Parts: sequence; C-alpha cells; structure tokens
Amino acid sequence: MHVKKQTRTPKWQTVLTAVLEQIDRGEYAPGDRFLTLRELGARYCVSEVTAQRVFRELVARRVIATSRRAGATVTGAAQTATIYLCLCNELFANPGRLDQFREIDSFMTGVRQGADGRFA
Repeated sequence: MHVKKQTRTPKWQTVLTAVLEQIDRGEYAPGDRFLTLRELGARYCVSEVTAQRVFRELVARRVIATSRRAGATVTGAAQTATIYLCLCNELFANPGRLDQFREIDSFMTGVRQGADGRFA
C-alpha cells in the first residue's frame, strides 16, 4: 500500500491510522507477531524513519509491545480501550451509577494488566 501525500496529514499518522484500523478489524489479534520496521516501511512505502515513528506511537499507546528476542507483538490494548470508553459513556449517561463505574474501572485495570503480561 502506497501512502500518497495528498493532504497535510503527516505520513506517519496516515500509516498509524491504517495499522490501528487493521487491528480493529482483527487482522492482527492480541499475541500476534507484528511487522518489523523494514516490513512496515515496505508495506506502506515509507522510510525507516517514518516506520520508527509509527512504532513509537504504537508502543506509547500500548498497542504493541517490543522485545529484543521476540520482536513486536500486538497487545490488544486498543480493543480494551474501546470497550472501556463505551462502558464509561453508558455509565455517565445514567446518573447515580458511580458504584458500577468503580467496579468496571477495577475490572478494566485487571484486563489492562493482563494485556501487559502482569498475570497469567
């Protein structure tokens, strides 16, 4: 896929959006091996510097985790964040449900920790 420079949006943001959409569609499942820098650059026809920026953003957003031995793997954090936001929106739309929010917040904290590999 070639990233065309038709808008003022930086290439790295265009690639990042495309990758996040692929993850949302399930093309990369939690635990799947993610592309290397070289593979990412080749797939989207971008430089290694641009691919590195995309990687940094994915790691910062906890969408992928990197390891020297295993490379990069998908964490599932993007899906977790989406579920969490939907639940929060539902609770805030219904006043008087703060206790449920606390329960869900506690549950989602556990889910995020599990996605980070903190418990089996």
